[in-house]
Amino acid sequence: MRCRIWTSALRAPNVDSSSALLAVERLSLPHRAHPLLGGPTVNTGLARGGVAPNAVPADAQAILDIRYVPGQTAEGIRAAVAAAASKAIADLPGSSVEVAIVQDALPCEVSPEAPIVKRLLRHAPEAKIIGSGGGTFAKDLVLMGVDAVGWSCGDEETYHQPNEEIEVEQLVTFAGRLAALALEIASEKVGP
Repeated sequence: MRCRIWTSALRAPNVDSSSALLAVERLSLPHRAHPLLGGPTVNTGLARGGVAPNAVPADAQAILDIRYVPGQTAEGIRAAVAAAASKAIADLPGSSVEVAIVQDALPCEVSPEAPIVKRLLRHAPEAKIIGSGGGTFAKDLVLMGVDAVGWSCGDEETYHQPNEEIEVEQLVTFAGRLAALALEIASEKVGP
């Protein structure tokens, strides 16, 4: 989900309204640990405030990227973020805070026992079952009730990083396994 926080201290000169943003960055959201995903992550992806580096900002805004886990709700997270931000500025006269959800992508999960997972493991027995906080084409299918997974080669530690790479040998092996999986699925007899 993406959450926008606005803080303002327009009626309170020299009050640093950015303290609410700092409090939210350190926020530990209540959750039940997920076996693959662990817990939610909070990333301040965009922050704006002030008019000069040497001036206390009267207004500040941040967009948080929060990847949450099954069992949490967007509204529950928004309320926790609002409470933390409000507490941070409670002693700042004339300050206010507003928190709004600007985008939400529900968390989803597929059982490690799902047929598609077992099938993939037959073709790639050394594959690791991991959780992903990001979105893939599979997520939309899962949310529509179809078991689907993201499956790829490469090093998951470098996905979406500046030096993301895939070795040619990994790509060739993956292509062969993907072709074998597609052949297996296409060869299944459907119906009577």
